[in-house]
Amino acid sequence: FLALPGGLPQENAPAGCFREVDFDIRVTGSDQVMLIMDKSGSMAWSSKSDTAEVCANSIDDDNDGTVDESDCGDARIEFTQAAARAFIDLQTNVGIEAGLMEFDDGNTLIRQIDPLSAANANAFKTDIDAITPNGNTHIGDALNAAEPDFSRVAAIGRNRTAYLMTDGYNTGGAPPEDGASTLDNIGVRVHVIPAGTDVDAVQLAGTAAASGGSVFPAEDITEVAAVYAELAARHQGAALVMPRINIALSDQQDYPPGYDVTEYG
Repeated sequence: FLALPGGLPQENAPAGCFREVDFDIRVTGSDQVMLIMDKSGSMAWSSKSDTAEVCANSIDDDNDGTVDESDCGDARIEFTQAAARAFIDLQTNVGIEAGLMEFDDGNTLIRQIDPLSAANANAFKTDIDAITPNGNTHIGDALNAAEPDFSRVAAIGRNRTAYLMTDGYNTGGAPPEDGASTLDNIGVRVHVIPAGTDVDAVQLAGTAAASGGSVFPAEDITEVAAVYAELAARHQGAALVMPRINIALSDQQDYPPGYDVTEYG
């Protein structure tokens, strides 16, 4: 009930049977990042939860009779600046373009989005260190203000991201979600880094969600540098295989046999 096909197998496919697929692998630009950093007055507050004294404001914040005493150290801004500097170091000469904006109840584009290289990395970090806390917190206005520079450098094939760092609550201006939607409309994703626990977590989560972004919380402000290191890794195609954890270092170098660290510390 089987019959051999007529003729021999043909080397060439029948005409019109096959069409090659064309792949467009052109990339017209690098990833583009804007660091949007909160410089409101609360960024001068101590990162220590049991310290009420604010650094360098000439006010006796904790009503103990002295002004700007030494326990005001470790201001929040110091941690966020260190984290941003680390991000710049990790991203230098890897093919990204970066910009910097500071905001309180106003906003200033300190550095427009441009290629980040060894030639300008130190100047970038100097600008980060010059950010001085003052004023209120208008998050939505800052996100809206970033739109023109993102639009200036828009091109097919570019991945554009805004990293919003804030330690508090929006106190005025446009709603943060509206600012995130403005950037989402031009293809910019907003990731939010809430520094510490004294933040409006619900609103910041909504801000990130409005552009399809994520929240990278640093409940302990000392984790902020680790967050920026994680973000730098993601831009280079890497990701964490384990979640970030708090790490305590011990002076104990060699444990005796059978020593249970979890029991004795």
